[in-house]
Amino acid sequence: CPGAEPRRARRTRCGATRVGDPESKASALGLPQPRLKPWTPVPASYHVGKHLAGVALMSNLQKALRASQPTCRDYEADLVGWALDNAALLRAGRLSEIDAAHLAEELEDLGKSERRSLGSHLRVLVTHLLKWQYQPGLRGASWRLSVLNARAAIRGILADSPSLVPEAPRQLEANYHLARANAIGETGLAEGTFPSTCPYSIEQVLSDGFWPQ
Repeated sequence: CPGAEPRRARRTRCGATRVGDPESKASALGLPQPRLKPWTPVPASYHVGKHLAGVALMSNLQKALRASQPTCRDYEADLVGWALDNAALLRAGRLSEIDAAHLAEELEDLGKSERRSLGSHLRVLVTHLLKWQYQPGLRGASWRLSVLNARAAIRGILADSPSLVPEAPRQLEANYHLARANAIGETGLAEGTFPSTCPYSIEQVLSDGFWPQ
């Protein structure tokens, strides 16, 4: 064979067996020649079957996962359960299963509810401020606590929903009429005793240092 080869090479380029080969060692020792098992190619059907089995397994896992996840309960039958289910669907990213129409309504109603709550606390606050101002002889710890609690509740609403801050002065004016009527009914004083329009600013009613005299 042409060309020099390394001494311990197993075979030359022309196929001759060197001394370092397992076959030559076995022959020199009088041992039977090692017999190599012929390579058999894996059929394509094996790979296809393995792939299909994997797909089936993933499908079953997905079905089991979905079965363990909540479905959306009926909006009309169970409002709290419906809300919890939609929250879970949102967190799971299952957006196609969300009750979008009712969810939009509830979000809008949430804003309205916060606005109504703001107006209600302002009404209670102004009623007690009117009573404080026009019935000084009946001032006491109960009235003071009612005023302080109403102020704290209003501040909490405005802190949670800063978009309602510009709305607060309008809510004060809108709720003054009913607050005045409540003060008239609770004090028994003549209607003309109380101003027809709100005598306090929004900054005054929310200030813990403001106590009208």
